[in-house]
Amino acid sequence: MKISKNLILRTASGVVFVALILGSMLDPFAFGAIFLAFMNLALWEFYHLNAKSSPQIISGMIIASLMFIGIFGLFCPLLPESLFELTLLAFGLIPFVFIIELFRKSEKPLSNIGTTLLGILYVGVPFSMLSILWNPGLDSEFWMPEYLFGFFMILWTSDVFAYITGMLFGKHRLFERISPKKSWEGAIGGLIFSIGTAYLLSIDSMFLGFKEWAIIAVLIVVFGIFGDLVESMFKRSFDLKDSGNLMPGHGGILDRFDSLLMAIPFVTAYILWIQFNQIF
Repeated sequence: MKISKNLILRTASGVVFVALILGSMLDPFAFGAIFLAFMNLALWEFYHLNAKSSPQIISGMIIASLMFIGIFGLFCPLLPESLFELTLLAFGLIPFVFIIELFRKSEKPLSNIGTTLLGILYVGVPFSMLSILWNPGLDSEFWMPEYLFGFFMILWTSDVFAYITGMLFGKHRLFERISPKKSWEGAIGGLIFSIGTAYLLSIDSMFLGFKEWAIIAVLIVVFGIFGDLVESMFKRSFDLKDSGNLMPGHGGILDRFDSLLMAIPFVTAYILWIQFNQIF
């Protein structure tokens, strides 16, 4: 059987992508560097999707990067907590997005400003929240990527088995207007296998039991689907299939992280709620 060149490229780029994410969990500084790069690539793609709005690409990437580094510094015990001041600086720079627009002489300043700030909110904030997952209690002196590892294992399980069960059994469209190929059968299949992964994670988990991991799985699957649909909505509005072409056979970086963008705020909030209840 002849293997297509596209399949080879898709497999190779997928392996590199997974290796980078898993490799980032071996060291906090590797995590910071790799996900800062992913965030900026995803943000660059988002701004180029909305190029007609003429967003302030450099301003948005600087503000998002400062936010990411600041939050990473707060939750990484190997770095001074004073780095968190960069996040405060990021918020302080937001008014300059409005001021800069005064000098751009654009016919649609409101659209430019709105797209710039939306990129920070839609891409920058969720990526920055990833740093919270490995040390949500702010009390660890060690690198503990259990939550990060579990998050991605469940996310990937959901994606893979939603695709497989959807291909095999999918008959009822989930949201045909936005994503004609997604089915309820695929979503349910992804959820079932994700809960199975949650059980496997709970066996050797240092912090969470099966109930907590199962709730995390539900949050990831439900809001991951919304994340995928939201990005599909953006792409359809511009009549585009992919957000970019940085990953051969997979599209863009934003395409690979669309589920994460909606799921991570809810998962982070839930884990912080668990930590709060354990303390008090």
